[in-house]
Amino acid sequence: MIDSCWKWVGSKRKNLQYILPHLKGNRCFVDVFCGGLNVSINAKDFSHFVINDLDKHLINTYYHMKKNPPVFMYLIEKEFPKIKDKESFNSLRDRFNSNTEYNMDNAVDYLLLNKTCFQGKMILNSERKFCNSFGYRVHKQPGLFYNKVWDVMDFLLENQVSIKNMDFREVVGDDDAVYYCDPPYLNHNKSRYAVKDFSKKDHQDLVECAKESKSRVLISNVYCDETLELYKDAKQIVTYSTKWDFGDTTKSMHKELLAIF
Repeated sequence: MIDSCWKWVGSKRKNLQYILPHLKGNRCFVDVFCGGLNVSINAKDFSHFVINDLDKHLINTYYHMKKNPPVFMYLIEKEFPKIKDKESFNSLRDRFNSNTEYNMDNAVDYLLLNKTCFQGKMILNSERKFCNSFGYRVHKQPGLFYNKVWDVMDFLLENQVSIKNMDFREVVGDDDAVYYCDPPYLNHNKSRYAVKDFSKKDHQDLVECAKESKSRVLISNVYCDETLELYKDAKQIVTYSTKWDFGDTTKSMHKELLAIF
């Protein structure tokens, strides 16, 4: 399995064994809430990929990784070693928050913030500025991080990949595709980590999109009575237990489901 360069809350890195077997049989794979990209970079046998997310900074990063990988990697290798303590991290955070352009510098800084902040939580304040603190990690093997960055860029370069920044309602359709949806989990949404709140109505609308689509649609969520009711019309529900990657201090097992429409 290929491991993404992102520390992403809600990452499916540990759950791929339950998801990948159901991503078969179509020309195109659409990652509707792509996040850290762990599912897309490990999906096989597709000739076209669509990666989508509402996070403009994230999508901007993928855009510049694909557009100019040598420059992106040069800047990562130049700036990453400089982030050694709270002071250097705060300087990076201030630089990112003062940059209002979706350019290469913004893209590089967003990935560096994710890699060096506390638990990889992309926390935003009321003004939508990044406000998480330094992660207090000493990076003894930066080469491992650089290799993961190259793995993501290789995926973007070696495949036909379309990059979108759209609402899921505009993405899930009837194309000859497999749609994978990993929305903020029901009753676990924290708007400070997300571009916007993902309400219960949003979850219901996503189900309606899945039911109306003629294509295969898969939705991940937490396992509970509410989600079982929400996905009662699914053709199949796969359940499994997992440890959540980042942002979970309990380190306990959590039950999740994959609804297949």
